[in-house]
Amino acid sequence: MENNLSISKYGSTGIIFYFVLIPFLFPRGYAEINTTYKLFFTIWIWVAVVIIWLQFVLRAKIMRSKINRKGLALALYFVLSILLTIVIRGNLSSGLQQMLAAPSLCVFIIFNFEKHWHKILGVLLNIFIVLFFLNGIVFKGYFVQFAHIIFLGHVQVVSQIGMTAIFVALLNYMLIKKRKFKSALLIIMSIFTMISTDATSAVLVCLILIVIGVVYKWKLYHIFCLKSKWYVAIGFLMSISIIYFGTVNNHYNAIISDPTFSGRRFVWLNALSHIATRPIFGFGIDGVLITTFWTDWSGGGFNYAHNQIIQNLLDGGIVLCVAFWIMMFTYASYIDNLEHIKYKVLSNAILIALLTVMIFDSTTLYCYMFIFLAILVKLPKVANNRG
Repeated sequence: MENNLSISKYGSTGIIFYFVLIPFLFPRGYAEINTTYKLFFTIWIWVAVVIIWLQFVLRAKIMRSKINRKGLALALYFVLSILLTIVIRGNLSSGLQQMLAAPSLCVFIIFNFEKHWHKILGVLLNIFIVLFFLNGIVFKGYFVQFAHIIFLGHVQVVSQIGMTAIFVALLNYMLIKKRKFKSALLIIMSIFTMISTDATSAVLVCLILIVIGVVYKWKLYHIFCLKSKWYVAIGFLMSISIIYFGTVNNHYNAIISDPTFSGRRFVWLNALSHIATRPIFGFGIDGVLITTFWTDWSGGGFNYAHNQIIQNLLDGGIVLCVAFWIMMFTYASYIDNLEHIKYKVLSNAILIALLTVMIFDSTTLYCYMFIFLAILVKLPKVANNRG
């Protein structure tokens, strides 16, 4: 068994994993300023999507297997996002990566993780190490001239990259003895990147994970071993509360140093004005532009709502919002199947960090959340067997 899983024997399967995963994780900073670079990775990601579905179709026995309720709950959000966008917008001219590439990535990880977890974790570990090295060493000076852009992409995405990388690094550290040095290196690189980047959400996520790690070492971790649905419910309610206090009730101004949440209040107010006109079905993925006072200077608008609930309501109204949170409850439920405390605390820690990020950022526009969630589906079988 161990010989088959040796990290030196990646073979053709390992090459395929690199080929598929690299375009999903490619650093987006340079894509902001170079259309050729962006086109290259756009083509690559769609080739990867084709490979994913070819693999799925060729293994016909999977398609003949019974689809359970959890599988339907996971697929519901993506199916509805596609259907609503087609019906409301009349086309799929933009937002394709959210609707087609993201679910393809989930299928790929869920389909392969139980058998090839060793290789997938190794590939992700190596990719993240290279990305953080390039971001912090090679291209750090190049992007100084650009506001809020680094090699990895917009600074708002660092929190999502960081927590996903830490999750991958800790899984490698726990599961595979030979990767302890590289895993520790990635954790250090992730923390340094999150703290040194001008992104409050990244610093907040970093602090949350450090605090939970310290609490775990003190063996006071029982609060992080509850049924995972409670963390999702609390995260949802916190997000609703902060939207309310950030847009309707301004009494928090006296105790919060930045009452606009770095301008998010203006984004939320304009987004809510759009939502009020189409509350049930929304506008479809990428179907409406948010405008604020600074877009009057810069021109145009943007579709990034800086809150996942508001993003869901814009993309598909109450219908898609309900589907998204059903999906979140379903993914989180897999954590409850983990038998060992260390894996359960780790998974819940990343889940809590993710739900915190959702308060201030839109996570469905990127793939990092889906890497974490898809791994959760098969992690209990892997971790429970490994002990």
